[in-house]
Amino acid sequence: MKNKELLLDRDPKRSPVRFIFSHSALREGWDNPNVFQICTLKQSGSDIRKRQEVDRGLRLCVNQDGERQDANALGNDVHNVNILTVIASESYDSFAKGLQSEIAENVADRPRTITADLFVGKVINDLDGHEQVVDRDAAYAIMYDLTINRYIDKKGVLTDKYYEDKFNGILQIAEEVNNFAASIVELIDSVYNPRAVQPENARGNNVELKVNEEKFAMPEFQALWSKINVKSIYIVDFDIDELIRNAIASLDAKLIVAKIFFKIESGAMEESKSKEALECGAAFTKETSAYGTQTRIPVNSSVKYDLVGKLVEETKLTRKDVIAILRGIKKTVFNQFKDNPEEFIIKAAALINEEKAAAIIKHITYAVLDKYYSMKVFTDLPNGFYISTPVGNYNPDWAIAFYKGKVKHIYFAAETKGSMSSMQLRSIEESKIHCAREDFKAISSDSVVFDVVDSYQSLFDMVMR
Repeated sequence: MKNKELLLDRDPKRSPVRFIFSHSALREGWDNPNVFQICTLKQSGSDIRKRQEVDRGLRLCVNQDGERQDANALGNDVHNVNILTVIASESYDSFAKGLQSEIAENVADRPRTITADLFVGKVINDLDGHEQVVDRDAAYAIMYDLTINRYIDKKGVLTDKYYEDKFNGILQIAEEVNNFAASIVELIDSVYNPRAVQPENARGNNVELKVNEEKFAMPEFQALWSKINVKSIYIVDFDIDELIRNAIASLDAKLIVAKIFFKIESGAMEESKSKEALECGAAFTKETSAYGTQTRIPVNSSVKYDLVGKLVEETKLTRKDVIAILRGIKKTVFNQFKDNPEEFIIKAAALINEEKAAAIIKHITYAVLDKYYSMKVFTDLPNGFYISTPVGNYNPDWAIAFYKGKVKHIYFAAETKGSMSSMQLRSIEESKIHCAREDFKAISSDSVVFDVVDSYQSLFDMVMR
């Protein structure tokens, strides 16, 4: 950015640099001494909209004399000189549609405040169909009554009192145009009303959690609670060498990392003269479209990937064990890391965790502690009641006490799932369910049954066995 004024000089001997471009300058900008601009829009959780980002990215260029090349200087040619190239991390169609719809939302000439000019020259009608053109005296009379009735504030913004009186049917309109009240209200309502699009405050409808003390004191519930409120701890003792061997075999057989493909689409947005053209998506014209691939994406020196560290973080294994797994896999499998480092880490960690979960199922046991859950878990923090497992805390969905004499008198902590097929349950979830079964065996000596059901009927069938 030093001596950038030299870019205005067209003599190549004095200024060999022909242009600069503003890249990703979406929050700060300056008048560019060139006509070449590019910006990158990144997808994020931000509420900044496309139109705002593009507006920030586009800066008007200047000529060799430092004069801004706007519509005053170029007329209609301003759109051909000031061009912003946008690189968006989404499809061309999605970006073009989103940008056009946002522009269309804002292409409107609705006033935002009440002024005398809102009424002057407007044709109003009374109940009998007679027409009258509002002159300036009548407009000022309307403004006066709106003010003294506190329907508008000092800035001309409609107040809550206006909307309340309108709702109650007691609006007071200036005597001079009282017979034309309906037309006057129609003109007033043409002003933008932010209340019409104001989101509902969902927090205002919060439901306070209350315990039904009568149900709480039932002997059936108290009997159930006494059997499941004890805390426990798990112990896992498995062969780490076996886990390493299984993880290596799984990665060699299942780890497939896709090479990075890219699709480039380009087009231009023509100057639109109507909101309709924007709404129907006709303002953008697609010009080119091409696919490409790069067989090897080198791990750039500017981007550092701690492969071992990330796998340690995701699998909770030691660095020594992770290194042993990586050294054991085939070279062709490991070389996929260069194709797509992020995907390699995500998929490798998932496969290792699946093998870890399988090892847990075979070797986990639970021991009962001399500690108990307080009744406060029902009011203060229900998620505080959980089964601790090596693959995360686990919360059973239901605890059911059946009446004695009607059906078999058992207690049942039921976990509802959409499918009973173990092939359709993720291995981590299946491991948690297995851990829950083992935990209930330890804390209740089989007096409380834990199982997985996918419907009330399957629960009933299981109870009636």
